This record gives sequence, structure tokens and C-alpha cells, in this order.
Amino acid sequence: MPEYGTESKANLATVHPILRLVCNRAISLIDHKVICGWRGEAAQHEAFISGKSQLDWPKSNHNRQVYSEIMRQWTPESFAVDLAPFPIDYWSESSTEAQKREGTLRFYYLAGVMIGIADEIDLVKCYGMRLRWGGNWKMDGVFYNEKFRDIGHYEIIKA
Repeated sequence: MPEYGTESKANLATVHPILRLVCNRAISLIDHKVICGWRGEAAQHEAFISGKSQLDWPKSNHNRQVYSEIMRQWTPESFAVDLAPFPIDYWSESSTEAQKREGTLRFYYLAGVMIGIADEIDLVKCYGMRLRWGGNWKMDGVFYNEKFRDIGHYEIIKA
């Protein structure tokens, strides 16, 4: 059974517990890497400038923080996570069109797993949250009409 590596565990530790719950169930079904959880100001600005994010700091769900009364400080708690399914052998300059298509299909498969787990847990009923995937921002099941596709991105939003 797949499990997260050290880097993925560290990235996942910066993610909201509800989203972490979904990810921890997903790793048992499909091997993947946690690319990014919480992003600081410089990383978010770079993601925005490079076109990997539509939102600059601090507007992204990757930039959420919570205040701990006990610790008396702000703590990163991202409402978003970026995942990539293994094997990560697609979209390099030497990748063939078939490899790129296969890589894209792995992202869609991972999305099905993540959305299925969120439905199984019943995030809406239990937590008042929904899982939104960056391949279907409108959450209408129609993928071709998305203007900005971020198929490795998942976020929790209020139901």
C-alpha cells in the first residue's frame, strides 16, 4: 500500500485537518505526492506571476492561517493542497503526446478518488464543507469549459 514520503508529510502537515483526512484516505487507493499545502507570501506571489495561480497573496486558499489562543500566534492551515499522481513522468520536454495524455488521465483518476472520498465522508453533512477540484471549479461535472485548469489542485470551501 502506498504511503506519503517525508516531503509529502511535511507539506500535508500545513493543510486543514478536513482536507488532510481526505488526502490520507486517498493515498491508500492511489499513489501520489503532496506538492504543496500552505504557501508563504513569496511562494504565492511566484505562483501568481508564473500563471500557476489566479490569485496573489493573501487571497489564495493556500494562504489561510488560524490564530491559536494557546500559542498566541498565527499558524499556517491551508484550505488547499496540490497533488500529483505517480509515476511523475509526464510533461517533460522529452514526453511523447501519449505520455502527456496518460499523465493527464492519472490526474483525472486521482480527482475521482478524492471527490469520491469526500462524498463518502459526507463533508457537507459532517463539516459543512465541500471539496472543489481545480479541473472543475464550477463543480458542475463539465470539464471542457474551464478557463483555468489546475488539475492537481483541491480545496475545501463552505457548503
